[in-house]
Amino acid sequence: MPITKERLRQTFSEGGAQEIYQEVKAMGNFLGFAHQYAFSQDYRVARSALWGLTKASREELSQLQVILDKFIDQAMQAENSSVRRLSLNIVERLELKEEDLRTDFLDFCFEHMILQTCREMRP
Repeated sequence: MPITKERLRQTFSEGGAQEIYQEVKAMGNFLGFAHQYAFSQDYRVARSALWGLTKASREELSQLQVILDKFIDQAMQAENSSVRRLSLNIVERLELKEEDLRTDFLDFCFEHMILQTCREMRP
């Protein structure tokens, strides 16, 4: 079955994410798939596409290096926590060089680390 927005809207399981990954791997077009689906305004489509991408190896994900900024932007702007978390998973697995560091992203990370620490410290 081909990958479509409708199919991605229906992917709610680990097995479904694995199937998506295997199909993208067979196509050998992680970048095209990411452009087409990972940044969808429909959070269900984006979530399923990102979930499938998280199954890829670092080598396979390296195809996405050229759109690192798009993943960073999505991680910082996503209202859906699953889309945010999965985008951050991909960012973490891509190569971050010194010239890739963005102060807005660092601020975002520090802010969320501080908030999490504060939550954990509450009695």
